[in-house]
Amino acid sequence: MKLDDSKKELKEFKIEVDGKSIKISPEKSSHWYRKVLNRETDSIMSDEILIDSLKIAYNLSEPDGTGFRKSKYNVFSFNLQANPKSSFGRSKQKYKAILLSEINRHSVELSKFKSKEVLVYMCIYLRPEKYRKNDVDNFVKIILDSLKEYIGDDRNVLCVIAEKKKLENYPDEDMDFLEQIVIYITDPSAKKDILK
Repeated sequence: MKLDDSKKELKEFKIEVDGKSIKISPEKSSHWYRKVLNRETDSIMSDEILIDSLKIAYNLSEPDGTGFRKSKYNVFSFNLQANPKSSFGRSKQKYKAILLSEINRHSVELSKFKSKEVLVYMCIYLRPEKYRKNDVDNFVKIILDSLKEYIGDDRNVLCVIAEKKKLENYPDEDMDFLEQIVIYITDPSAKKDILK
């Protein structure tokens, strides 16, 4: 699937609850999220992230014989903010505190991987200027350090796959919400499927 390269606007929806039914309809572009969401901690999923996530989920699953798919691996994924060199001048310690707070929300799911051998895949989605200025390893170390409490010692991380992708043609005002890191923690045997 190829995305249109023209200027992208985030799709907005209005949800109305009417008794038991929920009506979802497109809303005129009000950019409500710019006023309501926190630029330091909140994210919005771009089309690129959604497409990539669906592709990876498909690659890590197999038909279950009933017309649905089931996971082939023990896998957990989540998204984090991607701002080690934030426009807010955020220090490394502040960024790590935000990461730890967000990762802590997933502590139950992550505990399944404690002291087991794992593969960690991360894809860092960045605005063009941060894409050019940031090396992938700027993100890898701080993420692995932040995960240590939950998945155990780095010795158990048998494989790290990290890549960065450029988010283009979105309004500058939305980039703080769109930049993020998608992380998958799974079995090392998933290596053959994760990037098919």
